[in-house]
Amino acid sequence: MDFEDTLGPWFGKIMKMMDFYFQDIFKSLSFEITKNQWIVLKKLSANDGTIQNELAFITDRDKTFLTRLITTMEKKELVRRVSSIIDKRQNRIYITEKGKKL
Repeated sequence: MDFEDTLGPWFGKIMKMMDFYFQDIFKSLSFEITKNQWIVLKKLSANDGTIQNELAFITDRDKTFLTRLITTMEKKELVRRVSSIIDKRQNRIYITEKGKKL
């Protein structure tokens, strides 16, 4: 079976179109945020203080990608990262007031 004759390529195109659609919505509302940042904020609004590794699993992102994303979001003051007192390797991610308003 030829991959081009399946639905696989269409799913990729649809996802790309959805990404562009979300970006257009965010821009029209003057939100300087990406779809991935919005997903993280949405998950944190439901469960604030999530451990960073768990957040990577929940959002289906690899740890490196999520670390860079959280760093960017910290610079935008949307979230804050707090090291665990018990285990310094663990970071808890909290949504800020600015992130809640967004």
